[in-house]
Amino acid sequence: MAASPFSIENKVAIVTGGGVGIGKSIALEFARAGADVVIASRKLENLEPVTAEIQKLGRRSFCVALDVRQEDQVKGLVERTVKEMGRLDVMVNNAGASFRAKVEDITANGWNTVVGINLNGTFFGCKWAGSR
Repeated sequence: MAASPFSIENKVAIVTGGGVGIGKSIALEFARAGADVVIASRKLENLEPVTAEIQKLGRRSFCVALDVRQEDQVKGLVERTVKEMGRLDVMVNNAGASFRAKVEDITANGWNTVVGINLNGTFFGCKWAGSR
């Protein structure tokens, strides 16, 4: 019987924003479904416990502290994943940011931070993962 086209068993995935919240849940569920998972975010202290949980599930994993707004860091993440894991099958651009504030209270710097993470970070992830 053919494997389900939706199966991620024995696939390799990257999850940005993988240390907390939705990203952590995605990373752990991917591991439970049989994928090897690389996680990334700004804070290594959030990533290391999740990496350990993934490894306890019998899957390969490593973590990288990075800023998705920096294209060279995202490119390096993809390249390292392919080098260490042998390939990349799934890219989850989960890292995101927002402000709970009135629009008139958001500075240009704050706005650019949100756009940089939510839009540029997603673009860089798609660009470099898609080149594999």
